[in-house]
Amino acid sequence: MSRIGFYTVYLISFLPLPVLYGFARLLELLFNSVWPYRKNVIQNQIIKAFPDYTSKQVSQLVLRYYRHMSELIVESVKNLSMSKTSLRKRLHIENPEILNNLYSKGQSVVLVSAHYNNWEWLISALPSLIPHKVLGIGAPLRNSFWNKKLNMCRSRFGFHVVDSKSYKHYLQNCTSPCAVLMLSDQSPSNPDKAYWMRFLNQSTAIAFGPELISLEYSFVPVYAHINKIKRGYYSIKLISFNQNSVQPHYGDISAWHAGILQQGIIQNPQYWLWSHRRWKHKAPESITEWHMLQTEQFKKRFGRQKLD
Repeated sequence: MSRIGFYTVYLISFLPLPVLYGFARLLELLFNSVWPYRKNVIQNQIIKAFPDYTSKQVSQLVLRYYRHMSELIVESVKNLSMSKTSLRKRLHIENPEILNNLYSKGQSVVLVSAHYNNWEWLISALPSLIPHKVLGIGAPLRNSFWNKKLNMCRSRFGFHVVDSKSYKHYLQNCTSPCAVLMLSDQSPSNPDKAYWMRFLNQSTAIAFGPELISLEYSFVPVYAHINKIKRGYYSIKLISFNQNSVQPHYGDISAWHAGILQQGIIQNPQYWLWSHRRWKHKAPESITEWHMLQTEQFKKRFGRQKLD
């Protein structure tokens, strides 16, 4: 069934996007009227994130989210067979000079983004949009066949998929400036290694990977914020961390990129992945004591060197 399912979806991906958007309307109707996909999860997370919302506002946001998710699903299907030219017509970087300048200096980067707007198109298009060699770190899917096929589709324009268990080898042996793409809003697998902060009005474990890689390998942190221009068209705004400062304190980089995402969610909440269970982990009893302990470990490991 895995093989039949994949090749069926792959064949559907050759349909024109306007036709696929027609399927999206049917999906939206299905989610709203017949099969309210993870509606309790979506509602509960919205209520916790926006405690001032009325029940009407929560319901309206759920409807807007289902519309966005329906369009995102068919766009992800289309991504399986989209050409490089089509992707570049529908996704562009507003300020490419940020990465171009870093590349000219021989500087690698940690490119942080999130499950906000169309991250699948970002993954596929990125190697043709920036000069760096692009790597993506992630855990493999449980279904090995789908994992292999999806990674083949994602990497068809030069994206390198790296297993989270073996990424150190790749980073240590980069012979040219590389960009490590990380979707940082995934709930951390190990909350004991996460950075805890207030995010959308609740204690949240933020994946520490982008900060750790940035400091461990002297990669410059750059956030890639995906904006939706209109249906099927997106732009990427690059935001660089202050690379000329003394090495930041524990959590500065994590709080920085989480803050950018939070601002984007507050402005356009329907574009975030609300159906993903974001708050699965219980916060430490004392966040302050936790930060003190982690700060001491952080100082012992990294000291006070500069980010160059």
